[in-house]
Amino acid sequence: MVKLTIVGRVCDGLPLAQGQRYVNEKNDNFSSYKQQGEFILEEISRGTLPLSTMTISVDQHCFNYMVENGVCFITLCDSSYPIKLAFHYLQDLQREFEKFDMTLLEKITKPYSFVRFDGIISSTRRQYIDTRTQANLSKLSANRRQELDIVTEHISEIFERRRRTVSSEMLEMMMEAPRNVSPVWGSKSLEMVKLTIVGRVCDGLPLAQGQRYVNEKNDNFSSYKQQGEFILEEISRGTLPLSTMTISVDQHCFNYMVENGVCFITLCDSSYPIKLAFHYLQDLQREFEKFDMTLLEKITKPYSFVRFDGIISSTRRQYIDTRTQANLSKLSANRRQELDIVTEHISEIFERRRRTVSSEMLEMMMEAPRNVSPVWGSKSLEVIALKWTPISIILMVAAVLLWTRDVYWLPLSM
Repeated sequence: MVKLTIVGRVCDGLPLAQGQRYVNEKNDNFSSYKQQGEFILEEISRGTLPLSTMTISVDQHCFNYMVENGVCFITLCDSSYPIKLAFHYLQDLQREFEKFDMTLLEKITKPYSFVRFDGIISSTRRQYIDTRTQANLSKLSANRRQELDIVTEHISEIFERRRRTVSSEMLEMMMEAPRNVSPVWGSKSLEMVKLTIVGRVCDGLPLAQGQRYVNEKNDNFSSYKQQGEFILEEISRGTLPLSTMTISVDQHCFNYMVENGVCFITLCDSSYPIKLAFHYLQDLQREFEKFDMTLLEKITKPYSFVRFDGIISSTRRQYIDTRTQANLSKLSANRRQELDIVTEHISEIFERRRRTVSSEMLEMMMEAPRNVSPVWGSKSLEVIALKWTPISIILMVAAVLLWTRDVYWLPLSM
């Protein structure tokens, strides 16, 4: 019996259609088999399974799939169901699928949103439920001597191969993530990319920040936000490199990149893969470039570019879980290529800023006594006063003595 069908896109592993549920929905195994079918689609997308035909055994069932023109057709059948008939079923689906406009199908972004094909899957499947019908017997007897050359493998071997391809570091993180809980942010597996700030480098103005990713009552959020704004200010001052950098703080780290005069900053857990964090920033940078930069240059109020907040939130959702197929693919791509990122602790940046401010203040304090007289208010006036004040006093005393002589001594002599 044909029990499950999934039609998916090979380029990105997105499942497009699945038809109706062919087994009792109360059966817990249905969701398990569906997950295994999606896993097979992901492996085909990654290139670890052949882009042709294959049979994969699992329990008392088997998955049969075929790939045509970048589309994968997967079906789950009982192990006793004729393989030849299962592939006839997939070929019928493939012919029906080709009747649709492929350019429209390429625009689909949500899983299982090609609902128009679900009805076709259901109607086609009904023709293959009973293997004893005349039509199905004819398909089985046609070219009976011709055997299908199908590669067969057990799904446990595929799981094991996948496990070996994932680095031991990633595997450890995947196993520990559900057990680790951050006392500040909550679940580490769900709150990895926690804060994002997009700012202008020329004046250090923060333009957008997305939604708040943690409880607003948490005092640490405002503290980390202030630190992110401080980093943006230091980049604007030219004390931090205009490229990429990782800055450690507590159990977290800020990662930033600068492109075309715009700085993209994100705060992540220290266990979050740096490579994935910079993939996130690169995605934001690509989205940011779609806007008119001349309009952005006119922004004067902090965080007033609210149109970009929603893009930050939607992009961030793709990077919350590091265990998704898309994120694992990004981590495994060019695995040998390490990121050349400068790393520094934020306390060192604070100390450097403190020394800079202290030296500037000290220089001002040392220069003030030399340039300003506390009495005269000007150094030049002080020099004039010191030079001419004694002479002025002598002249005044002489004038007083001459006056008193004329007033008192001359009348007495007469």
